[in-house]
Amino acid sequence: MRRWPWLLLPLLAAGAGWWWLARSDAPAAAAVGQALPAPGSPAAASLAGAWPPPGQPAPAELPRVPLLPLARQEPAAASMAAAREAGDERAPPITHTPDSLEAATPAELADPEAYRQYEQRQHARLLSNYVKEADKLLPKLEQDIERGRAAGVSPADIAKAEEKARRINEMKRQIQAEHPELAPKP
Repeated sequence: MRRWPWLLLPLLAAGAGWWWLARSDAPAAAAVGQALPAPGSPAAASLAGAWPPPGQPAPAELPRVPLLPLARQEPAAASMAAAREAGDERAPPITHTPDSLEAATPAELADPEAYRQYEQRQHARLLSNYVKEADKLLPKLEQDIERGRAAGVSPADIAKAEEKARRINEMKRQIQAEHPELAPKP
């Protein structure tokens, strides 16, 4: 099957279009050429700076609207590179506490059993920190709920805060049940 003649159709159509335009615009082009003064003549010089052309009414003065100042445009790649190098000012600060920075020793990395014990210590530290923070946060959250009720906060928002406090307390109790060493001593 030969397909190459079909490639010639757009070229033929374009050629026919140009022929038709050239043929149909010939009288109009002649009329335009007769209506304009010859280049370099005094009439052409007077028309160069005159707007509107003589014999036409002047357009109504349009109000000018100042453009808003544009922010400096830079490619997204430049913004990403700057954020990678200097950080993003919108991001919250990352803080590390000294006890969370304990790294595994080379001996722990070499011995699978020692590394398992290291992971267990880290997990126990994480759970202990959760319980401590929950003990600090829950009274503050209860105070916030009471202040919200007094201030007339919507019941839906109060319910969200109560659900949050309930879930934090539930997680704390679950951790203490699974790890009795984290439970408060009587």
